[in-house]
Amino acid sequence: MIKIRDLFNLPVGYANHTAFDDPNNSLISILGATMGFNILEKHYSPDFGIERIDYHAAIGKDKMKEIIKLMELVLNIYGSGSIDMSDSEKKYGNIGPMKKAIVAKKDISKGMKLSFDNLWFKRTQEESYIQQNQYLKLNGLETVADIKSD
Repeated sequence: MIKIRDLFNLPVGYANHTAFDDPNNSLISILGATMGFNILEKHYSPDFGIERIDYHAAIGKDKMKEIIKLMELVLNIYGSGSIDMSDSEKKYGNIGPMKKAIVAKKDISKGMKLSFDNLWFKRTQEESYIQQNQYLKLNGLETVADIKSD
């Protein structure tokens, strides 16, 4: 799927014809979504399991709802490719005990500039008032006081 997408530079989807009674039907159906593909062709029948044309791969309403829910979850986890943090990532990564806090790698003297060379993330027992998502904003700022390591 990836090679086809890259070769033609067009949206690509997964045409799934897994047997309706395969115990892994839902999992197999969402595998394309785990690679970021949001198009799924799936056979549906209101007469689930009843022999008719194409019934072997046709699923019913409950299975379709399950697959849609799982695809939405997987695609949300996969993300959009943006480096912006989601609301749940911001909420989780803000402050708090045992979250990784931004700390000084070594002693930083007053008047020095903060940089990626003298800051890092470290798990701490104490809460930090500096949120993790502020890390990039600290780069280049001049310190107004001495900062001890950690």
